[in-house]
Amino acid sequence: MTHWKLIDKDTLPEGAELTLYERDGAFMIRSDGLELMTSEAVRSEEAFVGFGLERLGQMPEGVLIGGLGLGFTLAEVCRRCPAAEVHVIEISQAIARWLKGPAQNLNSPWLDDPRVNLVLQDVVTCLAGGTALFDLILLDVDNGPEALVHPGNARLYQTEGLQSLASRLSPDGALVFWSAVEAPQFEARLRQHFSSVETERFAVPQNPAVEHFHFIAARPIQPSQDR
Repeated sequence: MTHWKLIDKDTLPEGAELTLYERDGAFMIRSDGLELMTSEAVRSEEAFVGFGLERLGQMPEGVLIGGLGLGFTLAEVCRRCPAAEVHVIEISQAIARWLKGPAQNLNSPWLDDPRVNLVLQDVVTCLAGGTALFDLILLDVDNGPEALVHPGNARLYQTEGLQSLASRLSPDGALVFWSAVEAPQFEARLRQHFSSVETERFAVPQNPAVEHFHFIAARPIQPSQDR
């Protein structure tokens, strides 16, 4: 097997370095040397969408995806939700450029789908700046709520971010966080903001000893009106 070849690199506003690698037609993105995703292992992203749709119980009209990555979550949503309007929030312009450039053989066509709206912005800032409701919100912007890739993402998993997410979720909607690691403190925090919280484990097919975690939340708890 050939080695991974560096294709391009970019720096996020916080200073983290993103790098794109290619090997025999497969692609991988790293942040400061830490692997974020690879096109050689996408079943977890597919399960990520499936868990959300199963919890939702119906086809969504509006879907929000936090984190474009290599486009596999977007592709799965577009295939499984043909009538949905899909909004994708991605902080890195480079990742969007790579998916339409060097890695265009993966999922590039979905970015041109008329149902898809790509917003190049921080997730929390974007959520706070709008009012539209979504039936399904899928967030995969770190290696997990307790395994941050970018320190600035921490607020997404704290009260500020969770309240913003709750305010943008439709009454019968579902919110799903992807994680490569367990996150018990985050799960407990999630229960403070949502009355329905489940954790689904997913054994990685390439290595069944490795599990990924999907935190699924629904029915936001309204903030107390006590004074």
